[in-house]
Amino acid sequence: MKFSFQQAFRAFIILAFSGFIMSLHWQGEIDKYINPKYEGLSKIAALIFFLLFIVQLTRVWEGKIQEHHVQTCDHGDACHHDHGHTPFTYKKLVSYAIILLPLITGFLLPAKTLDASMAQSKGGALLARESQKPAETEKTSPEGDLSEEENTEGKEEDIEEDIAADLDEQSLPGEHGPDLSFNEEEMSEEKFEKLQAELQKQSFIDMKDDLFSTYYELISQDLKPFEGKRIKLKGFVYKEEGFSSNQLVLSRFLVTHCVADASVIGFLTEFDEADGLKPDTWVEAEGVIKLGRYGEMDLPIIQVEKWKTTKEPKQPYVYPIVVKLI
Repeated sequence: MKFSFQQAFRAFIILAFSGFIMSLHWQGEIDKYINPKYEGLSKIAALIFFLLFIVQLTRVWEGKIQEHHVQTCDHGDACHHDHGHTPFTYKKLVSYAIILLPLITGFLLPAKTLDASMAQSKGGALLARESQKPAETEKTSPEGDLSEEENTEGKEEDIEEDIAADLDEQSLPGEHGPDLSFNEEEMSEEKFEKLQAELQKQSFIDMKDDLFSTYYELISQDLKPFEGKRIKLKGFVYKEEGFSSNQLVLSRFLVTHCVADASVIGFLTEFDEADGLKPDTWVEAEGVIKLGRYGEMDLPIIQVEKWKTTKEPKQPYVYPIVVKLI
């Protein structure tokens, strides 16, 4: 029997990938890399890596290997690809280095939350707002042979009847009205329309994390129903060139799949003490939504009436809600 260093090294790399993914779950840092709805898939990936590691272990110890410039594959045909027995070359070194790079950086560099400097490199909160699509859609095929007209018949009546029931079951009256937090990653089109209708009725809007991106999109697309309403939100301080001394953006990073596709969203706010707040400071503010202008854009501006600094939340990112079209 002969020990194969290259096969053992490959087994180590595979095990390291499995261990790295599981360590992120164990330490609770996986959410700094991916949308939480993909946590299950990442665990499956870690398991697959571990199974591949077990398979790879069977190749570490092998019988005597005859070295040839042209090897013969198991099926008897001549082949020129590497089975892990050829000498260690510079080309292989480069290949292994590329594979090892994410492992080395992952283990040695601590997971870091995206901040204002990253927002600047992504183009800024206000410049990016036109391209935001927080509410993704997913079409599902209707069941049966019912026509679209038959499927939607009575939809309006059902929505209005369900609003009162859902508010009674899912929320409690608070200081500023009903809590519309649905705490769902997906919702039906009917429920989304109901959420939108109820939001427009509220005199006070609480930008909670689970619906932050959805509220942001609805308010940004059509400000008229929300102008003059009170709003409460939390975000980190971001400032762009050209801001007045009393202006800043209370921002959040919207992560659709992973941090690689993260985009910054947020509302321009105005209050006298804004000049003294440093970028990346987390602030909870309450104020009134007004129509304003920044550059060539009309956009909502929050006239802050009261605010306070706060700690960075355990989950600083916000995520889109998938609206299923049935």
